[in-house]
Amino acid sequence: MLKYGEIESLSYHGKDVKFYTPTKKTAGRVKKIFRKEPITITWMDNMQSGDVVIDIGANVGMYSLMSAVSRGTKVYAFEPEASNYNLLCQNIRLNNMGDRIIAYCAGNLDYDGFSVLNIAHNRDVGPGGSCHTVDEEKNFDLSRMSVAFKQGINTVMLDTFCKQMNIVPDHIKMDVDGLEHRVINGGLESIQKARTVIIELNTNLKEHNDSVSKMRSLGFKLDERQVKDALRKGGTFLNVGEHLFYK
Repeated sequence: MLKYGEIESLSYHGKDVKFYTPTKKTAGRVKKIFRKEPITITWMDNMQSGDVVIDIGANVGMYSLMSAVSRGTKVYAFEPEASNYNLLCQNIRLNNMGDRIIAYCAGNLDYDGFSVLNIAHNRDVGPGGSCHTVDEEKNFDLSRMSVAFKQGINTVMLDTFCKQMNIVPDHIKMDVDGLEHRVINGGLESIQKARTVIIELNTNLKEHNDSVSKMRSLGFKLDERQVKDALRKGGTFLNVGEHLFYK
């Protein structure tokens, strides 16, 4: 049974991946990882050793660590929220993955510069928390957010990052609580070079449906049956789900 403040591990492709679980949220993420977003697990199953992964919205590093430890990938992980970023770095060190994962405390949007991360009321503040948004005071469904406080951050376009770091991604993950369309707009050149891109999209939003069309214009395919299976069928995140784009 998961206990707060202890180290928990899970087995993936025969390798043990360890995580600190200091909060209820972090413990829950470890416990639910294989059933929460099964298509993301399938996405990682097909990675090869040496593949380059960009994880945008890494949180405490669940998928970054699993792909690096168990699949042998090189990961560039972005997480703007300070407490999540701190635990992400601790988890990297815990798994001795400093040579495979580089973590950035920054946001990804459609411009380079300074911005703020809006921390919402009624959300868990601290490691494992989510649904905070960069720049705009909006919830994941783009409705008006009730902001508890603001954290100053840097933002960088995906294309700027890849050009400056001379990186060609094989796989990209985006989960940024409603602003995925802006990440796409800032990374079209880099995205086009990738083999697979998995994006959490809200099919209730025009901006996200337009993003599907934009990904297809870049040469990506999408399995409609996969999307149908991934969409949440009720609750707060109704019609939100992972879209796996591939070539």
